[in-house]
Amino acid sequence: MTVESDDDCADNEATLARMNSFLDDALRSSCEGIMVKSLDIDAGYTPSKRTDAWLKVKRDYVEGLSDSLDLVPIGAWYGNGRKAGWYSPFLMGCYNPDTEEFQSVCRVMSGFSDSFYIEASSITI
Repeated sequence: MTVESDDDCADNEATLARMNSFLDDALRSSCEGIMVKSLDIDAGYTPSKRTDAWLKVKRDYVEGLSDSLDLVPIGAWYGNGRKAGWYSPFLMGCYNPDTEEFQSVCRVMSGFSDSFYIEASSITI
């Protein structure tokens, strides 16, 4: 879908309304977001390169649209390689009151840096 401004004005209300509508449709369809491309002549797409010609608009980038989930760790994998001796990643879940069970939702990494693991390894309790 192409949405063009009638007068190339960035704050054109009709254009922004159409873009917001398209973003809403994309999010309702379980898409991550939309890509907005400048109509400049030199706005070509280059894989793995970020330019001002292409903008990514995701739910997380729009104030008031982000989702939050109340999750708890319900499992973990014992790490190997540089995470050896630690639990990482973690299995996160949410409580289902209908079944009175925790149900897995996703797997997440700890978010700790390698330097954290090195420093924490030297601590004895």
